[in-house]
Amino acid sequence: MLNKRKIKSLDFLEIILIQIFIMLICVIFYFISNYLQLNIFLYNSIVLLFIAITLVVAVIAIFQFVKMKYVQAVKVEVKVEMDNYKTKIDNKIIEENTRIGYFEVNYSKKLKKIMKDYLIKAKEIENIKKELEEKIIEINKKTAELEIETCLIKIEKLDSEQTLPFYERIVKLNDTYPGICDEEVLKGIKASSKK
Repeated sequence: MLNKRKIKSLDFLEIILIQIFIMLICVIFYFISNYLQLNIFLYNSIVLLFIAITLVVAVIAIFQFVKMKYVQAVKVEVKVEMDNYKTKIDNKIIEENTRIGYFEVNYSKKLKKIMKDYLIKAKEIENIKKELEEKIIEINKKTAELEIETCLIKIEKLDSEQTLPFYERIVKLNDTYPGICDEEVLKGIKASSKK
């Protein structure tokens, strides 16, 4: 909004120029009235016309001077407001860029920490999975050993005709887990199955 108190009044030089112009008009009137012989009606008409022209020119001149001062004051005030607005926008942009920069740095740090923790946990899970697989294989092997021992006990108690499925089961378990059965037991199974 324009601050009207900032508008200066007419300069001293401008007022003097307007007065000189009015004085010139008066000299012209004086010259016409003294050196030209005209009838009174024509003389009065010319004087009134010059007075009207003088008033119109003076009003236009004053209006133009005031308008120029007003426009200059508006330009200065608009420039000041635009500079203030630009400064505020620049400060806001710097503030927002700083906040975004801090956010990106913090986000990057947190993301790196999360990724590091994730990789550590993933490695731990992979190790646990390997250990479980090894334990399962070991348990399956122990189960197979127990099953072989159970089959050998049943073979001792049963007749030779009923022992064939147990012999087959022992051979199959030995094929699945090589070396689970002693060589002597395997030789004995082969000899018994030939009978």
